[in-house]
Amino acid sequence: MQTQNKTLLFNPEVLGFLAVFAFSFTLPLTKILTSSMNAYQIGIGRTLIASIVALILVIILKYNLPNKHQIKRLLLASLGISFGFPILVGIGMNFVPSSHGSLMLSILPILTAIFGKIYGKEKPTIKFWFFSLLGCLVVIIYSIYSNNIKNLYYGDIALFFAVLFAAFGYGMGGIVAKEIGGPKTILWILVLSLPITLPISIYLFWEYDYSVLNNLDLFSLLFLSLINSLFGFFLWYHALAKGGIIKISQIQLFQPFLTYTIGIIMLSETIDWYILILSILVLFLIRAIRKEPIINIK
Repeated sequence: MQTQNKTLLFNPEVLGFLAVFAFSFTLPLTKILTSSMNAYQIGIGRTLIASIVALILVIILKYNLPNKHQIKRLLLASLGISFGFPILVGIGMNFVPSSHGSLMLSILPILTAIFGKIYGKEKPTIKFWFFSLLGCLVVIIYSIYSNNIKNLYYGDIALFFAVLFAAFGYGMGGIVAKEIGGPKTILWILVLSLPITLPISIYLFWEYDYSVLNNLDLFSLLFLSLINSLFGFFLWYHALAKGGIIKISQIQLFQPFLTYTIGIIMLSETIDWYILILSILVLFLIRAIRKEPIINIK
């Protein structure tokens, strides 16, 4: 029994879901911070805090510097998850509610799968693409219906590119994680971004009035920094490395539903019965995706 529990705990899909659950707080917490910080302060600030903690951990754990090829991919991954995604999410949350932002998050799994196919040398089956696209379509329909979208918002454009950056960062980081492990991957991504985030942060916060931050703001910033930008990626990159970038990425089909639910709790948004039905449908689609083999191309 103890062995089974340990196996379940380190199951890539379980770890992937836990990471997705943590990531589901991104939009609501960023929305909260927009009242006291601008998009650049939110994006760079959360990355700086995570990078400082990552540097401390790298020193304590005495991790060796990755090789040149790995550093190149890590820098590309940092472009996506350390800079592009958090900054653009901050911009997007200035224009649209967090529940509306779940529309753009719904295309993240399929984009991550595409990057995994291009750069990760993974080859999914036709059925995999069918179930993935169907799951993506279900989530998009849910998002459109739940938000009663009639017009495009400026926030949609920012969030689309945020998702594009995230998918690219997931793909690049996932490749390196197969070689050096999930924790080392995110730690080095953050450490390598520190020479950029530190001077930019000094500029952005030089005359910032910290008295405007209340307890909820501080909690949101620390959660985004330490959980979303750091420890959540321990789980996520480990799951991508062990379970495959393409297959594990589809767990994020749950993220819009989780984000919407969190928005209900934290931002007093409403919920409808159809969410439960669609969530069950997505669950069955993910189960079908899990059964499809992924071929690793050598």
